[in-house]
Amino acid sequence: MDKIKFTKEEKEILHRVMQNTWQYIGYDVLQLEGGGAVSRAIVMESIIDADRLRDQAKSEDEKKVVDKFYSLKNYDAMKRIAVKAFPFTRYGL
Repeated sequence: MDKIKFTKEEKEILHRVMQNTWQYIGYDVLQLEGGGAVSRAIVMESIIDADRLRDQAKSEDEKKVVDKFYSLKNYDAMKRIAVKAFPFTRYGL
């Protein structure tokens, strides 16, 4: 079980940053993947990878929650949170 817990408000902030990150990088990811739809797994991996969430966190609250998220250091735990931000199984244009 994860030792780090997130409040409802923190999850809402984190999901908003995740969705904003996908809006920012999604077109490029879709083009790299051949221009069609991609799976939720690819979306989650794309936004979590390379600290992209940190790039999109603008406010101090967002930065704090994103840092807390990355402190999980467990990709499966990160995916369990990210899946709530991306309810669909496929994403495309």
